[in-house]
Amino acid sequence: MDFSARLSLLGAPRSRAAPLSPVAVERPRVDVTHLLSPVPARETKAGKVYLLATEDPAPFAVSGPTLAALAMTAPFSARELERPLLLDTETTGLAGGTGTVPFVVGLGRASPGGVHVEQAFLPGYADERAMLEWLRAEVEASTLLVTFNGKSFDWPLLKNRFVMNRLAPPPERPHVDLLHAARRVFRRAIPQLRLTALEREVLGVEREGDLDGAEIPDAWFDWLRTGRVATVMRVLEHNAWDLIGMAKLVTAMARLWEGAEEAAPGVALGLAELASRRGEHARALGFGRRATLSPSLSVRALALEQVGDALKRTGDPQGAAKAWREALALSGEAPHLHVALAKLYEHHLGSPAIARHHAERGRGGEPEVDRQRRLTRLEADQEELRFRSG
Repeated sequence: MDFSARLSLLGAPRSRAAPLSPVAVERPRVDVTHLLSPVPARETKAGKVYLLATEDPAPFAVSGPTLAALAMTAPFSARELERPLLLDTETTGLAGGTGTVPFVVGLGRASPGGVHVEQAFLPGYADERAMLEWLRAEVEASTLLVTFNGKSFDWPLLKNRFVMNRLAPPPERPHVDLLHAARRVFRRAIPQLRLTALEREVLGVEREGDLDGAEIPDAWFDWLRTGRVATVMRVLEHNAWDLIGMAKLVTAMARLWEGAEEAAPGVALGLAELASRRGEHARALGFGRRATLSPSLSVRALALEQVGDALKRTGDPQGAAKAWREALALSGEAPHLHVALAKLYEHHLGSPAIARHHAERGRGGEPEVDRQRRLTRLEADQEELRFRSG
């Protein structure tokens, strides 16, 4: 059966088909005052910016040394802590490319007394330059940026939007990304490090009626098509929750680091590892001992490793050896622990026989050439000891 025959079976016209007439589809008339009445406009050099403002008593209480420790940076100066600015965006997607537009930019001016939240809403593409001019002025007036995944997403995206609009980007400020800090502290205790999960597990806060992140891009496109405001207002509420949650999270993390609040064992392990990386070995020892109370064998084994390392660095090699032997008993054959014990008994405890025992079991814990040199050296040390003892 040829193609024409198939068409006839489907009832399709075969000849002299009437030309299709265009159908006029009227674009819905959007009453922008419906949305913009709760979002008043502010005049800027570039045009109007549509802003919502609110206050929340959530404190942003963190010292310079503590914030530097959580962020793994050099210490912050007093001036850098004068005007911290929380930043979070809601966007048309997560790809971060040139087609991704931030249609809500939320800022939180943080202080020990609370957070002043100000949110810019983008009613249409033509208003983006004005929103970006407003953002640049706010960043220029700040001394420190605090975000959650902002180093990877929000800040690069915003800088890209400045370039796309042929505007000079804002000045760079010291930047603390709380997602990175949370990974260091909570990765052993909380499997999913989303901000809402951290609020629930760390702060004991459960958001009621929060908009799912996957629905956020559609909310703006729905606004552009229909002017409906209900979902857009939920996006703004979600954004405000994020900013306030960041302030509460950094304050809670500071209390844990400073010992003002007792950490759960899994969290204490993260704090011990962070303290060790910072070279604060007495603090690492305290957190490590707390972590050894965990019911999890793997957490206890890792905690004992941290305790041993801290004891070694604070001048107690016998205590370090005891902690590492206990860690070995929990974790089974761990080559890196055998290597650590071999080094400890060789260089600090003067027992080449025990050092050789651990070096023999440390295959894979260090380069094989180093292990063989260690075994040769320890065998010679044992021979010398036997010779001296007669």
